Amino acid sequence: MEKICEHLINDRALRTLASLQSTSSCCYLLVTPFLYRHIVFDTRHAMLFINLFHKISTKDKQKFLESDLLDSSTHLIDKPLATRLRMFMSYTKSLTLIAREDMRLRYPKDHQRLGGYNVIQDLQGTKQNQNKLWPSIDYCHIDLTAWPYHSDANKGGQSSPDKYFIPETSPLVESLFYKLHPKNMKIIVPDRLIDDGDTDKETGETFWWTCIQGLHAENIELAGLQSAGVLQHFPQADKSLSIRFDRPPHRDPGSVEDLGYRTLNVLGARVVHILCHKAGEPLWHIDSLRLISIFRPDEYAAAGSKHRVESEAMIGVPLAMAELMKERLAAGIKKDFRLAIMPDASPESEAEAVWHTFKVPEVE
Repeated sequence: MEKICEHLINDRALRTLASLQSTSSCCYLLVTPFLYRHIVFDTRHAMLFINLFHKISTKDKQKFLESDLLDSSTHLIDKPLATRLRMFMSYTKSLTLIAREDMRLRYPKDHQRLGGYNVIQDLQGTKQNQNKLWPSIDYCHIDLTAWPYHSDANKGGQSSPDKYFIPETSPLVESLFYKLHPKNMKIIVPDRLIDDGDTDKETGETFWWTCIQGLHAENIELAGLQSAGVLQHFPQADKSLSIRFDRPPHRDPGSVEDLGYRTLNVLGARVVHILCHKAGEPLWHIDSLRLISIFRPDEYAAAGSKHRVESEAMIGVPLAMAELMKERLAAGIKKDFRLAIMPDASPESEAEAVWHTFKVPEVE
């Protein structure tokens, strides 16, 4: 039976696996860990999942994060929702969120569903540093490419319920990945220009950058950025951070990205721009930084050699790294820092990468 379940998981035959789960009480116990091993949410699924936490009764809230879930006095299917949710989440090895551009919130029902995020925070707050929401997670994939468009907050000059939903997808990211620290995480940022609907009027921050800032993992790949584009926040990696620039810069004179493009069009400024980031504290903790496709193929072609481009890019790096290493040392970080510039993410590019190692400065 376990081999059958493994084959169904490998074939992504989740409907068949769910049917097998429901055939008997014994199959329910056997199949459930396989069924919840790899979870993929789109924005609608994620919202409905978060809404489940509204249905946990007050008396059962303390049961949610209890570690003793293997009590055999009752069958899993007969346990309270809080216990079942906790058990299902404990089986999950990988968690994926794929944003949907066509998602439209329905007021007030969806606004209330998003309130399940507050319930999750309350549940987690009762057990600080104990029993994470997803205790077995190894890998997270967050694809925000199709970040939802937002409706105009003041149609016809009248106040609209849509104004409550400007940060609509942020609670999904924050609640699903709340306090998670997997081994590996991949984040793909949205593929469209920043517009007024995405921007906090008071802080000027975009919501998807703000929620990315709070994500943690040992090794993180941040993908989908525009070459010479805007990088507002870093996620928090412990060991390695890879930043992949997959898209060409926009040339719209009025766009935020184009301002960044004009500033960073000089090849030698791009790497320094990242190392001197005003919110660069996450760079204090990592061992290595990969910058992938930060230069476009046409730039390599114009220079005649990728090594020539990379050499030009490294001109201002030692000075920037000297300051960064001082900041790391002041924060108690005494590890060396390794930096590589790669044309792409292929194994060949990884094998040929030239790593530049920067040592901890000596203290007089």
